[in-house]
Amino acid sequence: MRISKVFLLLGLVMGLVSALFLYFGSVPIPWSIQSWNGSSSDERAFHLAEDREINAGLILLIISFLLQLLGTFWEDIIWLLQKVVSRK
Repeated sequence: MRISKVFLLLGLVMGLVSALFLYFGSVPIPWSIQSWNGSSSDERAFHLAEDREINAGLILLIISFLLQLLGTFWEDIIWLLQKVVSRK
């Protein structure tokens, strides 16, 4: 398998994982742990976990985008690097 296909496949898998993280990070707080003032320990723990999932999802989404860009333009990047190295 060519390296560009590997980058594209990794980007796709990471994109799917990031979609799962973003989905679970957007789930609303359950009524069983919800309080009116928003400061119960269970509610704070839920929001902290929610924030972590959203941050991980966004980071994975950016990495996925970069991997897919790398996979798409891999041959062009190698060609450009060979031109730069051959000039020296």
